[in-house]
Amino acid sequence: MVNLILALEAFRLFGAGFFYFAHGALAALVAPSPSGAALALGARLAAEPFFALLAGLLSDRWPRGPLLGLSALGQALLTLGVLALLPSPPLLPLYLAGFLFAALEALRLVAAGALLADLLPQEALARARGRLHAAYTAADLLSDFLSGLLFSRSQTLALGLGGGLLLLAAASYRALPLASPLPRPATGGSLAGLRFLWQSPLLRPLLLLEGALDLAHALLAGLLPFLVLRGLGAAPWVLGLLGSALSLGGALGGLLVGPALARLGRKATLAWALLASALGLLGVALLPSWPFLAAFLLLSGMGGAAFSAVAGAVRLGEAPPELRGRVAGGFLFLTGLLAPLGPLLGGLLADQSLSLPFLLAGLGLLGLAAFARYGGPR
Repeated sequence: MVNLILALEAFRLFGAGFFYFAHGALAALVAPSPSGAALALGARLAAEPFFALLAGLLSDRWPRGPLLGLSALGQALLTLGVLALLPSPPLLPLYLAGFLFAALEALRLVAAGALLADLLPQEALARARGRLHAAYTAADLLSDFLSGLLFSRSQTLALGLGGGLLLLAAASYRALPLASPLPRPATGGSLAGLRFLWQSPLLRPLLLLEGALDLAHALLAGLLPFLVLRGLGAAPWVLGLLGSALSLGGALGGLLVGPALARLGRKATLAWALLASALGLLGVALLPSWPFLAAFLLLSGMGGAAFSAVAGAVRLGEAPPELRGRVAGGFLFLTGLLAPLGPLLGGLLADQSLSLPFLLAGLGLLGLAAFARYGGPR
């Protein structure tokens, strides 16, 4: 059952990738200015923290399996709705479609994480989350390639295929026996998950560690295009290759979670994951040529994915079943708020020196890796 859920989640993301590509491309084609095109991504990013707490509450109040099917169905209808607006969709409906699509993605993310935690013990959950991250990476890379190819031939074909794949995913979710009732009725409001995260002696330091790691990776993602195209003077294809190296590192980190936990245990795995990300960022601070930069990005992506898989399993495994959705939603809310801070802070530091933000982020994670190994959560 778990393997079927993982496969179906990757398949759904593959279908969603056609919407994401078309949404950004259409905004770029019809917007009168770069800021208008950028608002398409801004609308999607704003939906995650805006809707995360409500998504957690819904995931704890309603059966989680059917929520996955409903979210995929909603995304399919939004994709077909954008198709109906072709060839020149108005910007406002396009922004709204992106916002609602991302809101449903937050619901899916929260419900899927809580459902897997219902089905698996903590260590098995960490391994499953690692495999899911690797599957997500493969699906994302494949959908990016195919959606670009199809969109250049026919916008209708790209969106039609994406909508059809999402409809198939929604029907497949309904065919799985996922509608088991919650063990106990959910109590408390949408903020109960945030309170649980902060009051837990185990989860609070883990939350701070993961927040710092996410901030460092958001800084890296925000500055990478400038670093490659302006700092190194490389061609755009190099930027695409380096982005793939970062994704490949994430997939590799996800697959290594199981062996690392078996050999090192949870505490050491978390510390080594932070260390890998720190060394990757310190390598980027050297501003090396792009082949070495690819290696450092792979290392950083590997550490980030491994830490996220293990920390997420601990977070959901420690939460009581009736609170798992709100714990996942609370974490998604906090990371959504942090996401814009990384590029903003990195840009301010890079105005002084292009190496400075990567150096400070790497040194900070290096200190946190030592804390996680010798004084952090057990």
